[in-house]
Order: sequence, then C-alpha cells, then structure tokens
Amino acid sequence: MFCTICENIWRTVNMKTILCSIGLLSLWMLGQAQGVAFTYQGYLRHSGTPINANHDFQFSLWTDASGGSQVGLTQTVVNVPVENGLFTVTLDFSAVWDGSDRYLQIAVRPAGAGSYTTLSPRVKINPTPYAIRANTAGTANPIGAAGGDLSGTYPNPTVARLQGRSVSAAAPSADQVLKWDGSAWSPVVDSLTLPFSGSADAAGAAFSVTNTATSGTTYGVRGESASTSGTGVYGRATATTGSPVGVWGNSQSPTGIGVLGLAAATSGPNVGVWGGSSSSDGIGVLGISHGTSGIGGLFRSAGLAGARILGMGGAFHNDWPSNWDGGLETWDIVCGNVRFTSAHSRSDERLKRDIQPLDAMSDFQRLLKLRPVSFYWRDERWGRELQYGFIAQELRQVFPELVLEGTDEQKTLSVNYQALFPFLVNALQVQEERIQQQEARIQRLEAELQQLRALLSQKR
Repeated sequence: MFCTICENIWRTVNMKTILCSIGLLSLWMLGQAQGVAFTYQGYLRHSGTPINANHDFQFSLWTDASGGSQVGLTQTVVNVPVENGLFTVTLDFSAVWDGSDRYLQIAVRPAGAGSYTTLSPRVKINPTPYAIRANTAGTANPIGAAGGDLSGTYPNPTVARLQGRSVSAAAPSADQVLKWDGSAWSPVVDSLTLPFSGSADAAGAAFSVTNTATSGTTYGVRGESASTSGTGVYGRATATTGSPVGVWGNSQSPTGIGVLGLAAATSGPNVGVWGGSSSSDGIGVLGISHGTSGIGGLFRSAGLAGARILGMGGAFHNDWPSNWDGGLETWDIVCGNVRFTSAHSRSDERLKRDIQPLDAMSDFQRLLKLRPVSFYWRDERWGRELQYGFIAQELRQVFPELVLEGTDEQKTLSVNYQALFPFLVNALQVQEERIQQQEARIQRLEAELQQLRALLSQKR
C-alpha cells in the first residue's frame, strides 16, 4: 500500500510556528498480506528555518481527518536526527490496512524536552494497488506526483529547486558547480569570479593565499596591470591611528624579496609599488632588513632618477649635471650623517634675485666676533671623532640669518656652514687689501730711510 502525504502541515503553539513539509522524498510499505511496516521521510521547519537538532516524534492512525477513532497503537520514536530539516523513521501499525480511510497524526517535541506539539491537520493516506505486495515482492518504489523541491512524477522526478529556489535547466559542463545568481541556481566554472569585491569582519586575514612550492619562481600574490596608468598591486590602510600597514611582505629566503613591484608599461605614469597612509604617524612604504649586510630598500632606474621623494606639494629637483649617474631626487633631506665624495651647490645667477655685494668692513668685524670651538657629539652615532665648528646659539647672536630652528620638540638649531664661505672670502679680501696697504707703506718708509742714510753719508 503506497501512502501519499500532503505537502504542508502547520500548527501554531505559544506564538511559535512549526512546519512539517513532506515532499514525498520516500514513503513506502513493506508488504506482509497488505503490508506491515513502512519508511517515512519528512521535512521539519521552525519559523521557516530548517531544523538541525534531534527531535522526538509520536505517530498515530485515525479513521477521520478530525475526531474519529484511533486505529492501532501510537508509534513513539525518540531522539530522531533532523539534518537540514530532513528526518527518517520506520513505522509499524500492524494489520490496520483494510482499505478504509486512514489519517496520520504527528506530534513532535525537541529531544527529551517538554510536551509534544500535535501538528494539524492530519494527513490522509491513500492506498494504491502498487503498494500491496507479497513478502517476496521486495520493497515498493514511490510512484505518483513528486512534491517539495522535486517536479515530475516517480519513479524519475527532477530536482526543480534547492531550499525552494529554482534550479536552472542548463546542463553543467566539466569543472562547473551550482551557484546562486540572484534568480536561480546555475552551473558556472568553480573559480573566483572577476571583478571580485568583498568584506569581512575577521580578526586574522580576510583573504589569505599560501604558495607551498619550495623551488622555482613562485608567488604568494602576484598582481599585474596592463594599463598605462594602472597599479599592479594596491594596498591601503584606512585606520587614522595606530601603526597601519598598506602592504606588508616577508621573505624567509636569504635571496628572497619581501615585496616586488614591476610596472612593465614603457609609457604613462605607471607604478611598480605604491603605498599610502592617512595616519599622522603612518608610513606609506616601510622597508626593514634584519641582516647585518641587508638592504631595507633598494631603488634602481635606467634613468637618472633612481628614487624620487616628494612632499605633498610635489616639489623636487632633477637638474642633473650631464656627467652624473643619477640617484635621489627630492627637495629637503634631514639626516644624522652624510658621507659623500663631492658636493655641488646651485649658484646660477638666473636662480637668484636682489644680488648685493657684502659690506666688507662690517661683515669682517662680525667674523672677528665668532668663537670657533672643538667638541664631541653626545650621541656617538653622529661620530666619535673630535669635531670643529661653532655653537649655534652664539652664532645666532652674530649671524642670525645662518641659524635655522627645527620643528622638533627641542627646536634644535642648525647652522648653514656653507653660507660662511662668502664671509671668509670677504675677510681674506679685506685682509689682503690691508696687507697691500701695509706693504706700500713699508716700501715708502724704506725709500725714505734710504734717502736719509744717503744724506748722512754725504755730511761725513
């Protein structure tokens, strides 16, 4: 005897809705005379959500849809696993199948908790000739119209929906999987769909890729842009406080590279690696080498500008002399020590205005007021050797225009030593002029002395 169960059974108890949806997934009878036991599969939902927890069930047969008399004993099945709403039980009401109407009543509760809730209405079980079989006939297959997420008829129904959502009729190809496209489950290639954008509130990495290869040219993450104004890899830390990092790379190999950026386009303002930070304490790009012979950052260019460092105003100098090999282009540099072979200062007249000669005597007198000193630096990182120079506070009293005050908390003073050179040249010129005047006076005095000696000789 085959039993057809209605699609939905509803009951509302204590303002909560329990749904038992039977999609005729499988319901059949094992025959002995007119059948003794059958397997019952159902679908249980709570407030529209499929249940995932063990439940206790009570099944009873009745002669009418409401009221009537119970036929056979109540079947209690406890601790039944329910996964994604689906459950399966085996029921045996003995010899109650005499062709009369039978109605199945179901009561349910969470496993071992509380009282049973009786679902309503009861479900009429319709006997069919295909289900009445002898013991030697084996297990009967379900027949008739399919329901739930299935369409068509048994024994060959079609999956038409998943969780009530339509499945595309398109046949999948190799390496394709079903993905929800907003209107139906459709077959697509199992790969990352581009363009991709997502977000996650994750304590660790929101997106992580590991390349486990131990040899060869490998990449953990590789980014490439073919645009003449594109960026191969772009990282941004939007936190305005703390120590955020836009892009961080780490290599454990003795010849490895933590972060490598390459812009292959031969024109346009392309960028190999770009880093930015909005924090007042942030760092756009940070390079650290822990090896004693390592390099924190390496910049190389086929042109003269190996590296260009700009302030937000974008100012820099690039007037390289023709025989130079290039290097750093920037505007200002603040550092502890500088080691160089030669230094050149711009002095083109076209770059200057309000050109005036020095006041020879007054500037000479100012130089005479200076106190040259020798000293050692307190911070030995600046050098342990004996140093020579001036005290900026003293120099500022004589040449205030040559002393600059820093923007640090201590307002450290610095001296424009290069600007002293013209004053020294002026002093030499003043001294030279005085020497020449003295020499001329000496020559006159020697001439007069010779004349006096000659007169004395004549008188003798």
